[in-house]
Amino acid sequence: MMEYSDLITKAANTDDPDVRMSLIVAFGASQYAAHDGRLSKPFNPLLGETYELLTPKYRLFAEQVSHHPPITAIISE
Repeated sequence: MMEYSDLITKAANTDDPDVRMSLIVAFGASQYAAHDGRLSKPFNPLLGETYELLTPKYRLFAEQVSHHPPITAIISE
């Protein structure tokens, strides 16, 4: 989901509202790229399960803290 997070950074650093909106829309649409050909159900972590994403520009750590209702705590750098 955060593979193209650099688009958000670019959007935050631009003064042109049209370019900013284009970058935000591109980020939203980019999330569908990871779903191409996926036939399984969506990610549904168990209580206490963690997920970590590390890229050269982004770090994200998530933990499922409640299952009903589903709540995920997320911290990112």
